[in-house]
Amino acid sequence: MTIDASLDQMPAAAREILELYKERSEQLRFPDLDTETLADAAGALRDARGQVASAREALERARASEQRQEEVLLAMSRRAFAYARVYAQTDPELADRLGAFALAQDDRKPRRVGKKKKPVEADGRGDGGRKRAAPSDASGELPFDEGQVGLG
Repeated sequence: MTIDASLDQMPAAAREILELYKERSEQLRFPDLDTETLADAAGALRDARGQVASAREALERARASEQRQEEVLLAMSRRAFAYARVYAQTDPELADRLGAFALAQDDRKPRRVGKKKKPVEADGRGDGGRKRAAPSDASGELPFDEGQVGLG
């Protein structure tokens, strides 16, 4: 096991001792503790950290999968709710029950996704400065006479 490879990721105190034991391996040698046993412990730490990194990656993949599956379930639930609402048009009990669902509460909230506000003009119209057609008379008649309509 190479000592230098695992030095960067060890606690500073352990790195200092390991470096000292490496420099003075002939003098600092005890029956159960020497440069090799310290290097082995450093390697075990490196391996454990590798396992932690792998577990974190697996956890992130699992979380991403969980999120995708939750989105699938919610999409299916919305579709199922919409189907049930069709049947609820003729079933007041079902309609009452569906009205209490969280999905029904979501439907009541105004959706503003992707909609842009129209700019409000100085006149306060909010129509982006476009000209509006003049209001028609209240008679309910169309603004042309029968001679102008080409039928044929």
